[in-house]
Amino acid sequence: MYLLNKTMNGIRLYYLILLGILYLSFYQSSVYFLFFTNTILAYIPIELTFLAMYCKKKYIIVVVVCLWLVFLPNNFYLMTDLFHLSLLTPYDEVTLLISKDLMNWIKLFLILLAVMPSTILGCWSIDKIARILVEKLTIGVYPALLIACLLFMDSIGIYIGRFTRLNSTDIFVRHNQAIQKIFADFEDIDNRSIVLLLLLYLFLCGIMIGYQLIKQLLYKNWEESVKSNGCTHSRRQSSHK
Repeated sequence: MYLLNKTMNGIRLYYLILLGILYLSFYQSSVYFLFFTNTILAYIPIELTFLAMYCKKKYIIVVVVCLWLVFLPNNFYLMTDLFHLSLLTPYDEVTLLISKDLMNWIKLFLILLAVMPSTILGCWSIDKIARILVEKLTIGVYPALLIACLLFMDSIGIYIGRFTRLNSTDIFVRHNQAIQKIFADFEDIDNRSIVLLLLLYLFLCGIMIGYQLIKQLLYKNWEESVKSNGCTHSRRQSSHK
């Protein structure tokens, strides 16, 4: 438990420092300042997952998970903000090679420092919430199937955020207009949009599969390390005897 709390506090400190740097770096830029606000929104489902882990009463877990569902799309939505990198001018006008312009590199690194950890923690968040729903709320569904459903809802949320231009906070601020806009846009959805939505879902599934494989690899290494240390400790005790 101590190690878990230490890790959670480390994540909180990381985002606190990152948000401070993003604000100071981009507050004068109308486009790149979006990375500051969007990173805040991307972190909210992570913090809600921390909260759900410590909830014991079922009705509180339900409330937290519902809030988590509303804010979850903001996490993976951050990846679509990478399109804004097209506004950079990375090539040298003379040599046509990658430029050494420090501001371009700083913007790139800051954006990646926001996107990459948020994506990894987003996968962890979905995996953890699925297990909380199965274990604490005793939902009779395999975690993998639940994760697949959550990813599908997440892909719809990302699509709404990117193309309908709605924010998770709109649900609380102007929910009637938000719901009407969502229904209106999906009534006129075309085949290209459906294919894009499907590709987005498959992309999220691919990321989650990669996360699960890496998690299994790390667990196996940890398991082997524990066994190795246990054997070494037993040998030392035997030698002392």
